[in-house]
Amino acid sequence: MTRPSEKLEQIFFEQSFDYQLHWYRAGLEHRIRDILKSRQIGATFYFSREALLRALKTGHNQIFLSASKNAGVCVPRIHHRLCPAG
Repeated sequence: MTRPSEKLEQIFFEQSFDYQLHWYRAGLEHRIRDILKSRQIGATFYFSREALLRALKTGHNQIFLSASKNAGVCVPRIHHRLCPAG
């Protein structure tokens, strides 16, 4: 039987673009990632899902810093879409 976190991980990898998977691999090798990004490339979407999976696997808290309140409310919405209640 597949655990829910394994299914979420499968979705994560299937829905990630190649450049996002590069971010993932960099995160495995380096504790800190400095990324200069343009707008609308899915970074908030990617990193919020990566953090959710990391929290589920390790039990460690994940902390987000946002430039605006508007950006800060995106993360819970992304998590809810990935794993809705019920």
